[in-house]
Amino acid sequence: MIKKSTLIYLISAAAFLFACSKEEGSDKPDEKCLVSGIEQTDSIGKNTQTYSFEYDDQNRMIQANATRDTAFKSFDFQFSPGKLIMKSRFGGTIDFTLDEQGRISSYTGADPNKTTVFKYNQEGYLIEIVATYNFTRSDGTVGQPSVHTSKLTYTNGNLTKISGKWNSSSIVELTTFEYNNEEANTLFGINAQLDQFTYNYTLPGYYGKTSKNELVKATQTNESENAPVNIITFQYEKDPSGKIRSIVSVFKNIFKSPGKPDKISTFYRNRFTIKYTCD
Repeated sequence: MIKKSTLIYLISAAAFLFACSKEEGSDKPDEKCLVSGIEQTDSIGKNTQTYSFEYDDQNRMIQANATRDTAFKSFDFQFSPGKLIMKSRFGGTIDFTLDEQGRISSYTGADPNKTTVFKYNQEGYLIEIVATYNFTRSDGTVGQPSVHTSKLTYTNGNLTKISGKWNSSSIVELTTFEYNNEEANTLFGINAQLDQFTYNYTLPGYYGKTSKNELVKATQTNESENAPVNIITFQYEKDPSGKIRSIVSVFKNIFKSPGKPDKISTFYRNRFTIKYTCD
């Protein structure tokens, strides 16, 4: 099932090592920065959530701490050869298996009957995601598994389309992405295409190569008649060195009805203000 993007989804992908560009003619080395916190405010400027992040000596995020709903929005990360484990404070665990290139090849969560597998092409881009749900009937017999397959399409180095379909349905879910011409700074999930409507757990660098430009719009719908449309847009504010200081996201759900004008049934605006720790 396609999911709507919220800040809940970005915290597991919050930090990415960011190298600011050197000034022309300067001998000063590139500044290395990590995201240390994110503050979310709504359309009237009210704080709705604050996150802080901690790292190990390899600059890997090991904690994401939320000030609200901490049981479900705060996470610990543990690393071992070929493994990445993500634990929530309420006890839920997601086990990621990594391939030889350090990319996520599969994961399982609290439900042992669900397994998600990831496939990459020779260029290093993620091109297919297959989620399989197995279940056992009350009489002990095994039912037909439900399988959801997502196909990812790239254009000029950017992820431009995800099409998804259940094995039990003919309806194709479709998510499309639009970009500006700015070079992407993959800081966290709200700037990661997979995170907008699909997969919660998108740590930068763990799903292969990322899109080269900044995401400005994501649109999700399906091929059924009068299907609703979800749209989320992004505006970036940067400091003189090029670091993203804030992102404004606007979400709209458009409801379609035969013979009637389209109606916006849901609308909200959030600002995400980013804090850094730099060497």
